[in-house]
Amino acid sequence: SANVSVGLRFHWIQEVADAPGINIEVTSVDGKPLDTELEIKLTTQEVLLGRKKINEVMGRNMDLSSAYSIKLTQNGVEIAPNTTLYIKITLNREELDSETIKFGYLSDANVLTEYHCEVELNTLSFTTDHLSNWIIFIGSASHNTAYSGKITILILLPSLLAVATMQYVLIVRAKNKKLLQRENDTKGDK
Repeated sequence: SANVSVGLRFHWIQEVADAPGINIEVTSVDGKPLDTELEIKLTTQEVLLGRKKINEVMGRNMDLSSAYSIKLTQNGVEIAPNTTLYIKITLNREELDSETIKFGYLSDANVLTEYHCEVELNTLSFTTDHLSNWIIFIGSASHNTAYSGKITILILLPSLLAVATMQYVLIVRAKNKKLLQRENDTKGDK
């Protein structure tokens, strides 16, 4: 009395367990057997990427926002898609508020690669023929603010120095003028 699944499944949607409100939707072009399941895990804390690696691949001022392990499984065993998949990931509030979003994947050998994506409304979407750890990066406003603050200081310092020097010169000239006037007044009294 065994059940045999007949037919194909083309679409999966699942909420990420540790990220309420974040859904991942996968659509297969060719379809998979009905017993194929979507397995998703939030892996942000497990991803080990240094600042140098992120700067090299994603550019300066980018921070890792969220990472997801996305897999298709049959009977608990991961399977290769062997077809094109269209994937949509719901963006979190921080990602939606960010000016810049970049996207990439992390291979099993811990190699980070930038990957093309589209951002529309509240989702990030991409097509792929393989599954991996997918990572969303956002432009860090704190880095940009600190950098622009340094530029502002570098521009203002010479101006402030010039103003202080001018005030000093004016004060010295005014004192010298008063001294000369006193000398002239005392000479005239004699």
